[in-house]
Amino acid sequence: MSHQPYPAFNYTPLQPGFIRVLRPVIELNGDLTWTMDAFQLGNDEPFDALSYVWGDQSRTFPLICNNQEFRIHHNLSNALPYLAKRDSPRPIWIDALCINQRDEDEKATQIRFMYRVYRQATQVWIWFGCATEKTSEAISFLPRLSDILSMMDENFVAPTFQSMGFPSSRDPLWKEVLEISCNEWFERLWVVQYIFRKHF
Repeated sequence: MSHQPYPAFNYTPLQPGFIRVLRPVIELNGDLTWTMDAFQLGNDEPFDALSYVWGDQSRTFPLICNNQEFRIHHNLSNALPYLAKRDSPRPIWIDALCINQRDEDEKATQIRFMYRVYRQATQVWIWFGCATEKTSEAISFLPRLSDILSMMDENFVAPTFQSMGFPSSRDPLWKEVLEISCNEWFERLWVVQYIFRKHF
């Protein structure tokens, strides 16, 4: 059964001091759509924000919002169904959607707001990508691995995997640990700036 065609999304200009936020809507047939409206920063109304990497933009996917159609990139298309299931009634701010990327004046204004968005958000969600069957195990394993690495120095004789109770070097867990620790998200300019300010 084909879906009705939707017009391309058309942004309404923002008033000074406002951003846009998204709210998920689960339709009666189970389809996921979204609504977007203006939101005044600093009004004490709670909202969430998303921090993620745009990733591959060579393919786009449809997103229905306000009965209009966005074309969004692959990474965000994967993230949105999970974000819609958050255990939270709060709306969420997502840069690729909530900023009119075709309006250079708006982009310049909204980019200056981004530090306030992340600071004032009730919760910032970080999207690394879709999980695998080893993701949960790898996340649980990271603190233990960190403890071992923090003890190592030039005089430290590294024990074997077995003596530390670690999985074999061939275990798929290590691939997932590498995927998490080397995720592109850590290379984002905002993340690098935050880490630098926090630790140096």
